[in-house]
Amino acid sequence: MEYFGLKLQTLRKKTSMSQAELADLVGVSRQAISKWERAEALPDLYNAKKIAEVFNITLDDLMDIEIKSINKEKIKTNKLALVFLFIPTIFAIIGIAFGFFSLYGSILVNSFLLGLFLSIYGVLYITSIYNLYIRRHASRFRIWALALNFILLFAYFVLLINAIGETGAGFVLLMILIIAIIILGIVGGFLYDPSFEGPNQEDILRKHRGYIVAFKIMVILLIVRYLVSVFYLMFMR
Repeated sequence: MEYFGLKLQTLRKKTSMSQAELADLVGVSRQAISKWERAEALPDLYNAKKIAEVFNITLDDLMDIEIKSINKEKIKTNKLALVFLFIPTIFAIIGIAFGFFSLYGSILVNSFLLGLFLSIYGVLYITSIYNLYIRRHASRFRIWALALNFILLFAYFVLLINAIGETGAGFVLLMILIIAIIILGIVGGFLYDPSFEGPNQEDILRKHRGYIVAFKIMVILLIVRYLVSVFYLMFMR
């Protein structure tokens, strides 16, 4: 960081430019330029490109190895965060499966409501994780993923409290394991940096078009399945 600050200050003085003038050209405050030169912070990729354009040099020449190493660390952190966020997807898949195959009979209403809740959770969570992966509206979907994991954590924590003393040790350990997996997802949500630039969205969308179509078909089938269930509850029971 100190190297970049010194380099920026040298380039600015070499062109007889004040901090305020450089700030105007880059589109930031003079205080931001001052922080960068004092090595208190580093510019993001967009501002780094603007600075390189101002001094008519390449981004590599400007940032050298410093920003590259920081970017690599951010990429590693985001990949780890996505792994943590992806693990609770197993509950989303179970929820959608339950929505398809919840049983009819005397427990139809309870089964219907539970299946509906789990299906909505599953669709929203998978949608959130995919959008975090392609970095589309990442800030919004990060909040979604965190909120869904907190809801699930609360539900399983209540189940754990009720299970202690009422069921065997095996079931309690299973609840603890599930809660640990959900906590991993929450940690991933906090680790994930939505401001960091990711891969080209259009390329990923083209590559995954088949999966997206399949997911949309599944959602449509879920909606049809629940409409049939509502009809059965209202007119056939």
